[in-house]
Amino acid sequence: MPRRQASLLVATLSATGAAIVAVALLKASSSAGSFAAPGKGLRGSQQHGWFAVGPRQLQARKQQGHVWDATTGTLDEAPAGEAQAAPAEPEPFVKPAVWNTPAFRAVALVGGGAAAGQVLPFASMLHLTAYAIWLGTNFWTTFIAGISMFKNLPKQTFGRLQAVLFPKYFQLGTGCTAVVLLTGLRLGLPAGPAAISLLCTLANQLYLSPKATEVMFERYDRQNKGLKDPKVDKKLGAQFGKLHGLSSLANLLALVGLVAHGMLLAARL
Repeated sequence: MPRRQASLLVATLSATGAAIVAVALLKASSSAGSFAAPGKGLRGSQQHGWFAVGPRQLQARKQQGHVWDATTGTLDEAPAGEAQAAPAEPEPFVKPAVWNTPAFRAVALVGGGAAAGQVLPFASMLHLTAYAIWLGTNFWTTFIAGISMFKNLPKQTFGRLQAVLFPKYFQLGTGCTAVVLLTGLRLGLPAGPAAISLLCTLANQLYLSPKATEVMFERYDRQNKGLKDPKVDKKLGAQFGKLHGLSSLANLLALVGLVAHGMLLAARL
């Protein structure tokens, strides 16, 4: 088989593999649950502007006396005077499949980016596209969307929305930066800034963001149940502040790495 045909065959197989991985990730993300349309949430409560409603959560809420309004996409409390059933015991979460774990997703994204960067043709086009997507996404999320949502949404609504957006945000960043790094090596660009950006994004995807989200939901749960223990609340607050600060710092360093890489890239134009 001629060398050119062999290269095209490898490129096709790599693209197919990357597409399969992308579809698997999208299916895994969509099966985790859905986010309801904006509404008033639980009537009389300002802590739920958006509400994550899946089949199990909906059934549990119905058993607690809440009524689902399909026209507004909200869960309303039962009318006054009606007896409400005792709260149902929460069902155990299903153990996620291997391909639905952050570690597998990170490996798949980095591996797919590496394959695309090293094998696929049009390296320059791939490099510029991946760089532009991640730089624009990072800047928009960090300085525009995030701040706007924080200032205009109730605290818990903002936190729940970010818990849905951030995993996808960091997965996109990991995949794009891997493509930037590997295509950059093919184009003879220094790898340092892109490598730093990739490591910071991976730190957020694999540990900082998931851990901060876990602590955040633990605080929300205590607040919604009216639990007050100054010692516990102070500990959780300090833990969340530390994780959130490190996550924000890692995201900022990833952006700095992108800007530094852009300066190296611009010097070649």
